[in-house]
Amino acid sequence: MSKNILLLFLSDVKIKEGIVSGAPYKNVGGEPALTTNESAVRYLLQKSPLDKLFIFSSKKIRKPIAGYRTGDGREQTHLDFFLERVKKFWSDADWEVYP
Repeated sequence: MSKNILLLFLSDVKIKEGIVSGAPYKNVGGEPALTTNESAVRYLLQKSPLDKLFIFSSKKIRKPIAGYRTGDGREQTHLDFFLERVKKFWSDADWEVYP
């Protein structure tokens, strides 16, 4: 039985004046993607189902986003921000994070 997996090397979330910079990537539908990896996942999900994400993250990605707070005032890591975004359009997402 074949499985569709995606290997991701997360990049950091881009912030300008405390706001996450979005990008209107073509062919991902809906609201602008807020991370580079988010656009790739959204695009591929339109083509075929994904069974699992394997996420590789650096120390920087596992640290809080400098200059950014969530709506309720808490800090958020780059990784948590990405995972929160993925859950918005792939509610039953399955992933593993390395290291």
